[in-house]
Amino acid sequence: MEYKLKISDEIYNITADGKEGVLALSIGENDHNVDYRVVSENHIHLTIDGRSVNAYICDGPVGKLISI
Repeated sequence: MEYKLKISDEIYNITADGKEGVLALSIGENDHNVDYRVVSENHIHLTIDGRSVNAYICDGPVGKLISI
């Protein structure tokens, strides 16, 4: 699946492929291994290249907003 990620004023093209709980994620030319667990409807726990991150998701004016 392809997505767009906006951080401040920069937009990144993202490609994500995977199965339940595991993603192969490409951001531009950088590849990452991501494990994830859905904690609740608005909370996902991610392990990105071995680094643990909690992400919180809500609806925004032009798509989903994700806070880390």
